[in-house]
Amino acid sequence: SFVLYGGISDSDLVQLYNSIITAFKQRNSVFDEAMTLVGSIALSLEQKFDNLMQDFNQYLSIGLNSTQDSGLCRASIHCMSDIIRSLNNLFSKYISFFFPGILQILSNPDIDKSLKPHAFNVISDLFYCCPNDIFPYYNSIMNLLGSALQAAMNIQNFDDSENIDYFQDLREHILETLTCIFNSITDINKYD
Repeated sequence: SFVLYGGISDSDLVQLYNSIITAFKQRNSVFDEAMTLVGSIALSLEQKFDNLMQDFNQYLSIGLNSTQDSGLCRASIHCMSDIIRSLNNLFSKYISFFFPGILQILSNPDIDKSLKPHAFNVISDLFYCCPNDIFPYYNSIMNLLGSALQAAMNIQNFDDSENIDYFQDLREHILETLTCIFNSITDINKYD
């Protein structure tokens, strides 16, 4: 949190980022706390983070594909969301590299279901920041959202409060995503 609110210079943020990359290389792995920190660094650097993104792609990809480690995958999804909001339309050049991983998280029933609402946030961020560039995926996204909405309406076990809470959360994220998509579609005149 001090990265977001501490008034740290850009050069110190880059130095902190480089320390994280060094730690990834030394451990030969990525870890969730670092992903969270990189997301904060991106939010602080805003579009200047694009200079670091080329190097960070591989690590973010590892985190997003670590679906067996839900904590790391969740932190990586949040990191990606922070990066999208930081880079805004500059993120468009990374969509084809990262978006298939997000679709995989959302469509694979064997992946921890708690990751899915967070992955829907990425879709919202992409439609908000890069609407023209994510639009080619519109049909795939809408099919996925339709399936997710049907699944979210079919709660099997009404006695399990955790299950009910999850499906309520999932529905909220789906509705937020749909709202963002429809607003973006209208803004780029693709409504028809």
